[in-house]
Amino acid sequence: PLHTAPEVAYIVGNAAPVQIVAAPELIARAAAAAGAGTRDPVVTPAELAARGAGTPVAVEVTAGAPAIMLYTSGTTGRPKGVVLSHGALAATLASLEVAWRWQRDDRLLHVLPLHHTHGLIVALLGALWAGATATFLPFDAARVWDRLGDATLFMAVPTMYAKLIDAYRA
Repeated sequence: PLHTAPEVAYIVGNAAPVQIVAAPELIARAAAAAGAGTRDPVVTPAELAARGAGTPVAVEVTAGAPAIMLYTSGTTGRPKGVVLSHGALAATLASLEVAWRWQRDDRLLHVLPLHHTHGLIVALLGALWAGATATFLPFDAARVWDRLGDATLFMAVPTMYAKLIDAYRA
């Protein structure tokens, strides 16, 4: 949601996704960028789930096959898509499960952006790898304080922690 329209159009054009799945409030922005390279329409998660209500299809995936593409920050030029393989992602997630001591009964309150390694891989995929639950919440310090008691895990960046401290003091 914080990317400008030209930034979204660049990433969509560069990645050439088959489909864009966007939150309902972002459909218009995603559809505008879709002209930059998507082959299928923009859909909401609910629409995608309704389409997938059929027989699951088994797909064989090798360790070297592409799993995910993250974009660099673009500090020295335009952002670049970096592809991680299924093997690299699995090794990372297995290590994170041990390091973070993820448990199936963990409940992550997820407030980080999904375009960054920590928000996508460490937090979301880390939770899913361990069979834990992730609840998404747009960052708002007061709302986080209201929901924090339900979570066993919470991850944020220093700016978010500063805002949480300010809200607590207020």
